[in-house]
Order: sequence, then C-alpha cells, then structure tokens
Amino acid sequence: MRPGIASGTARIGTGGLKILYERCPQLLHEAELYTYSDAQADKQAEAPVDDHNHAVAALRYLISRLEPWRGCGQGEYGSSSAA
Repeated sequence: MRPGIASGTARIGTGGLKILYERCPQLLHEAELYTYSDAQADKQAEAPVDDHNHAVAALRYLISRLEPWRGCGQGEYGSSSAA
C-alpha cells in the first residue's frame, strides 16, 4: 500500500483521525467508490484507480503534512515552505 494511503488508513484504524458524516458526507461517499485497478502492473504498484479520488487525495495530502518525519519535515509531497 502506498505510504500516504497506509498512513490515512492507520490513523482511521487507531482513532487518530475521525471523519464525521455530518461534516464530510462527500468524502465518505467518495471513499466508498475508491477502488484499485485489476491490471497486473497496477496491482504490483498498489495504485488506486484515478477516479472518484479528489477528496480522498486532499485528505492524503493533509495527512502528509501532519507527519514531519516524512521528507525531513516537508511532508510526503514536497516542501512545506510558501512559494
């Protein structure tokens, strides 16, 4: 499982991240649609299908910023400094 996805799953599993339906209905709806490809190359990469994933991707980016040990305090997706 990709690090950002694994981190989000772990936070939900441990109770470190709670998603309230009343506050995030679209995120939860989209999460139900989140799937992985059946293509062999995608299975090896554990890459999700690039569809119905905008809110889930935003959550993954947020979580990456909460984990300072990834990328020397820069989060999983690059620098944390303002441009």
